[in-house]
Amino acid sequence: PRGVIEAVRRGFLRGEKEFGVKARSILCCIHGFHDWNDEVLELATNLSSEGVVGIDIAGCSLGADEQYPPSVLELYQEAAKRGIHRTVHAGESGGAKEVINAIEEMQAERIGHGYRLLRDECAYKKYAVKKRIHFEACPLSSVMTGSVPLLWSEHPVKRFVYA
Repeated sequence: PRGVIEAVRRGFLRGEKEFGVKARSILCCIHGFHDWNDEVLELATNLSSEGVVGIDIAGCSLGADEQYPPSVLELYQEAAKRGIHRTVHAGESGGAKEVINAIEEMQAERIGHGYRLLRDECAYKKYAVKKRIHFEACPLSSVMTGSVPLLWSEHPVKRFVYA
């Protein structure tokens, strides 16, 4: 994995030199492959001076009553202690509670997708409007997974833009 990260970094540096665009890496853990999490955290810690700016967890959404596994919660708590930025993919197809748990339990500073938060108006106002949690979006991905309508005029990302 370190070799891949270094190759990506070289590509980023080349792009910065040739095009004046700066890019950094977020290392991603995957739900269901928790054996890799400690290695991801160590890489994020050790390579922070080489363009790695945080960690993420992505994959299948949690069910309505599911919680993040204790090992994942511990990983994110340790990342917070180390000053590593934290993203959680949540609420693309799961419910608003998944987004709330990502912010409150996982200490996420950034949410991947998060569209289902819009189903809880109080939580939307608290996190997106007042606390200004960052929501990143890939509108095409959410359409392709069937999480949101095909009509761009109805895509929930528009609501986040005007938060």
